[in-house]
Amino acid sequence: MAELNEHVAYLSQEIGPRPAGTEEEQRAALYISEQFSAEAGLTTAMEDFQCNPDSSLPRTLCSGVAVLVTLVATIVGALAVPAIVVSLICAALAAAEVFEKPVLSRLLNRGVSQNVVARYLPAKSPTRASRRRKVIVVANYDSGKVRRDLNGAMPAVLPILYWVELAMLVVILVSLFEDRLNAWFARKRLLPGTEHAAATFEEDGYVSATGVTESRFSYAQIVAVAETARYFVFALSSHHTQAYDKRTIRGGSVEDFRAFIAEKTGKPIANIK
Repeated sequence: MAELNEHVAYLSQEIGPRPAGTEEEQRAALYISEQFSAEAGLTTAMEDFQCNPDSSLPRTLCSGVAVLVTLVATIVGALAVPAIVVSLICAALAAAEVFEKPVLSRLLNRGVSQNVVARYLPAKSPTRASRRRKVIVVANYDSGKVRRDLNGAMPAVLPILYWVELAMLVVILVSLFEDRLNAWFARKRLLPGTEHAAATFEEDGYVSATGVTESRFSYAQIVAVAETARYFVFALSSHHTQAYDKRTIRGGSVEDFRAFIAEKTGKPIANIK
């Protein structure tokens, strides 16, 4: 027991913390190899391999990139589709890490670690049949970061937090699709024959005609007007809006229609990019 305590003291105090891929971990590997050879007379070898010193880095990168592209897409609408693609890739990579099929972790393997392999070969006995069964004993000698937040019941909650993290990536992805999803559901609720409308704008109001009905509106009913790169949008209430495609304007230019609507409604036209 005294010798065991001496080994523990040397590793923990003389060498100290031994994160994977560090010089301290290599010193610990050399010490263990020397002890196996000197005290136990075992044949030892060291096997080098690449490792990722920070196991949480892949998930952090996926979450950070997904949040960043979502913010950029919110500001610059034209980047919505690229942002969706990037968010899908981030969600897939994060899911691969959760299901222990790492892709990003392998790409981030920049550290060098080593296994210490010691072999004990039993002597052959003329009176006992040789045995072919192998016994393999493994143990870690590197040390992770001390995380006091993992004390108590926290380790049991970690798998749930990983799933929550993955769910948040999905929520971010859905938020990029929100307008398209709302438009899709709105089209599904339209009555047959009302998918398209033709509007005629006159001095005292305008008429919107579909395949099944015709409705007349006064300009006083319009409470707000907005303009996008493709549409003029009239808001008649918080639950009723109308959109008119600029490409279908006849009898004048887009500039003429803009001036006409501003005059008739008396409302400023909000420019939405």
